[in-house]
Amino acid sequence: PALSPLLPANNRRASQARGTNIAMKPINPPVLSYSTAAPPVAVLIASRIGGVPLKRVPWPEQRGAATATLTFEDGTKLIGVQSILRFVARCSSESSNLYGADAFTSVMIDQWLDQSDALVNGASFNVICEMLSSFMASRSYFVGPRLTIADLALWERLTSSRQWDAVKDSPPFYHLKRWDELFQRDPRFVDIVTEVTVKGKRPCSHAKSNAATQDKQKRKQVGGSFDIDLEGASKGNVVTRFPPEPSGYLHIGHAKAALLNQYFARHYNGKLIIRFDDTNPSKEKDEFVDNILRDYIGYGNETDTRGKYVH
Repeated sequence: PALSPLLPANNRRASQARGTNIAMKPINPPVLSYSTAAPPVAVLIASRIGGVPLKRVPWPEQRGAATATLTFEDGTKLIGVQSILRFVARCSSESSNLYGADAFTSVMIDQWLDQSDALVNGASFNVICEMLSSFMASRSYFVGPRLTIADLALWERLTSSRQWDAVKDSPPFYHLKRWDELFQRDPRFVDIVTEVTVKGKRPCSHAKSNAATQDKQKRKQVGGSFDIDLEGASKGNVVTRFPPEPSGYLHIGHAKAALLNQYFARHYNGKLIIRFDDTNPSKEKDEFVDNILRDYIGYGNETDTRGKYVH
């Protein structure tokens, strides 16, 4: 109902029948004003994903208690994150699917939007988070198979809570944490969180910290290297061995050991001996011996001396 004055009657009827996005957008971008102490991250992300332009007007920090407001050319206002999210989702491109693809999905999204207000610090916070985590046990998103404004509203409330930072690693919240981390890795989320600068406090602070860590890791060159020496080793006097037990097939640990021993034997012009440890006779089979030798050669390794069993 709050949106009706903004639309011609024919568009209004189409929007109500469809229950999702509307085709018409305001000619000039509406003004989104918000406190710098509590920027509406969910609205900013929805605007970016849906392609809905908003003119941002951050308020000074001292007005931290002010509620996010969207103001149109004629003075009409939408107040509060949930109302603004609904408007942005309805104005978004249909491909974004932020309000779902049908009326039923939209109603489910509305239900989660209404309930997101309950996700505040306090005695009931853990109980609500545990309920949400159980709900997400077999889901990637709260409504349907794609991101919607229900996810955005809940994510903003969750990640702006210091209480969530304190409890998120507890087992009851495993699935909710998985869902949270899905968005922390999403560049669209990280970009918005990084853009919103707050002195002294920033909502979704752990998402920002995670983004900074990821950026640092990208800049840092990390990789394995054989560029090491064996203390006291000399050319021609190094003998290494690879001693698998033929009670099973090779795994990644065997591969690492085989490659390291092959490297040092060749680096020092030494020898590599492959010997099978006979430490578990009841489980050993010739089948495993043959497979180990075949896989070992498959690593690109060679052997200088081969022994059958060593006790």
